Amino acid sequence: MELPGLLPKFERDMGALATHRLLANCLERDGQAAASLADFLLSLYDARVAKLDAYILCRCIEAEHFEDVLFVMRWFRFAENGFDIHHVFGYERGTALMRALMQKFRTGYDK
Repeated sequence: MELPGLLPKFERDMGALATHRLLANCLERDGQAAASLADFLLSLYDARVAKLDAYILCRCIEAEHFEDVLFVMRWFRFAENGFDIHHVFGYERGTALMRALMQKFRTGYDK
């Protein structure tokens, strides 16, 4: 799946930009680091789908991705208006993106 662009209101938002970079990494790569990043992002989307292993996340990912994880966490913590992570792409495109991520990294997910 091709990574969609952010909605205009999120194009300059540091948390949304960090989310976009992390998703790009997940879609382009395989392996433990990408799977850990996918678990992080999917846990923000639906905690029933992915459980974050903070130890693995901290140990497996590159420094630039670690900083992006922190940006996303700060963004979620301090956002004035609540939102769901996939809404930065638009509801339909964001939902399709998260489903693609689940299919790639969550064995047995077929919805």
